[in-house]
Amino acid sequence: MIRIFPFLPLLILSIVIALSLATIHHIPHSEFVDLVNRAQDEWVADATFAADRTYADMKHLWMDSAFFDAEVAAADQSIELLGAVEALPAEQLGDSLDWRELEPHCLDYVLNQGQCGSCWAFGSSTALSDRFCIKTGKKSLLSPQDLVACDFAGQLGCHGGYPKRAYEYLEFFGSPSLACFPYTSGVTKVAGHCHHYCADGTAHPHRYYAQKFKSRSYKGVDAIKTALQDGPVTGVMHVYADFPHYKSGIYHHAAGKKLGGHAVAIVGYGVDRESSTPFWIVRNSWGKEWGESGYFRIRMGFNECGIESAASAGFPAV
Repeated sequence: MIRIFPFLPLLILSIVIALSLATIHHIPHSEFVDLVNRAQDEWVADATFAADRTYADMKHLWMDSAFFDAEVAAADQSIELLGAVEALPAEQLGDSLDWRELEPHCLDYVLNQGQCGSCWAFGSSTALSDRFCIKTGKKSLLSPQDLVACDFAGQLGCHGGYPKRAYEYLEFFGSPSLACFPYTSGVTKVAGHCHHYCADGTAHPHRYYAQKFKSRSYKGVDAIKTALQDGPVTGVMHVYADFPHYKSGIYHHAAGKKLGGHAVAIVGYGVDRESSTPFWIVRNSWGKEWGESGYFRIRMGFNECGIESAASAGFPAV
């Protein structure tokens, strides 16, 4: 044992160097995943989701980092203007909250953005959909396609957008249901045309609105926890090269370069029983085959990948 010990630092150093160079030299996904799993034991990486695809092939799954930076700046400006949300006492927030368990009929789905960088539309429309269902007891998913095709206020459709602006659109223009305006951009790879009628030709569809001037930005653990008491919220984060390989566990960035920004729906929080690590429960928009049936958990309290920098949410107009 004593003879092996001197080689341990060298082994660790070799893994660190390999991880830092992995995405630069484009090593096979299987080798990269093996390095990630050897370097840490808090989450499990798997190469299945990214099999036969390069990072360039997957770039539609996230946005340029500039969208993340602008969303954070907008959140900071909003908080400075309106003031920070007063956080509830710790005893009211508790250690855990999972809207999947509280309202299973509302959160029994995971969508797939497909070949379109529309995560900003999915993160916003699904979080507000959940809040409508929680408020009314009736499930009706809002259409991310409406945001992608019709929200022109600085949004770039399949090339990225801003959740905060999406909520402003939902305040003034609302959204038809997903059943009325199905999502097609994941296949066509373009935003498509903005329609004011349903796919079946029905005129003047019912639209779901967020309450005007009520959408807010949230920053930090306690503020986001407080916002979650009313339902899921939209979060933004950095995407690194190891994230597409996430399979299970509590994610933290372990290896690889930054690839861009991403928008998701935060649906709760908890604490791992074995490690006592607090985490956020997050729904992705990459289908149920990815991660923990379409969800992932990410470390809380360290602003991991910027997840605590700029959450946003709207309130159903009912």
